[in-house]
Amino acid sequence: MIRRSACVISVLLAAVTAGAAASQPPKENLPLVLPAIEGPYPVGTRVFIWTDGSRPGVSAGANGEKRQIPVQIWYPAAPGGQSPAPYISEPELEANLRTAEFLEPLFAAEGRDALLRMNTRTFLNAPVSTDSSSFPVLLFSTGTGMPRSFYT
Repeated sequence: MIRRSACVISVLLAAVTAGAAASQPPKENLPLVLPAIEGPYPVGTRVFIWTDGSRPGVSAGANGEKRQIPVQIWYPAAPGGQSPAPYISEPELEANLRTAEFLEPLFAAEGRDALLRMNTRTFLNAPVSTDSSSFPVLLFSTGTGMPRSFYT
């Protein structure tokens, strides 16, 4: 009797679990959402591509390209109706995959699409807040070939 009850309960739990799983949208359709930013200011961001003319590019090959250094800054922004900054652009994602091939398995087609649709909680090229004449500065270098967007 106890064995039969345990079997019935197991079957019912499996049915409920399967029903719950079937009612969930497919994971690849779910948007990726970053946590909210805490603090008194919205956060602005700007991206610069600096060129080091004294060294060849990481993937320059025979074409002689000079090393390009992407730099991104985040800062206290003035409030306003700016659009959210994208998590990563398609050219940046492709460049990261070319220079860090070990990342390729992490980005199947669905993962790439989700990353390209995802926005950050920062605002691209937003005006700097004028609430203070100075703000703290933090310098951060990603290193080891990891894309800077992994740290946003």
